[in-house]
Amino acid sequence: MTAAEPMVLRLEVKAFDGASRWAEWGTFSVADSETQYKLTVGDYSANSTLGDPLTFSRNISGMAFSTLDRDNDKLSLDCVEYYSSGGGWWYASCSDIKPTAPLTSSGRLNTLMTMWWTTSYPQWTSLKEVKFMFRPKERSEFCML
Repeated sequence: MTAAEPMVLRLEVKAFDGASRWAEWGTFSVADSETQYKLTVGDYSANSTLGDPLTFSRNISGMAFSTLDRDNDKLSLDCVEYYSSGGGWWYASCSDIKPTAPLTSSGRLNTLMTMWWTTSYPQWTSLKEVKFMFRPKERSEFCML
């Protein structure tokens, strides 16, 4: 899906209060099953309004995909089970976004949330919508994942 040509990744999120933000990375690829779908993501766009939940504090670039039966994160605890109630994701020392966790506005640790950068500090924010889209660098239209 991403091996044929260089890709750009765009993430769009919407909070329960209606606030929307986005982020883009100029480098994006997912490798094949032999590498357990290793993620490569980088070149964060400074114009983004979300902040960088993929590579800033808990860099997930270079990580293999984790599931309940295949824990590939860097911690002794299982991030898939503990932080997303079983939803698979590329976890390093867990993650600043949990896009496969259950949807709820409660803001519990194991629910759909992301780190939301404000003017001075990041804070966890419950999300009601998450869109991951990608496109070849040479094109302008995004495709949803």
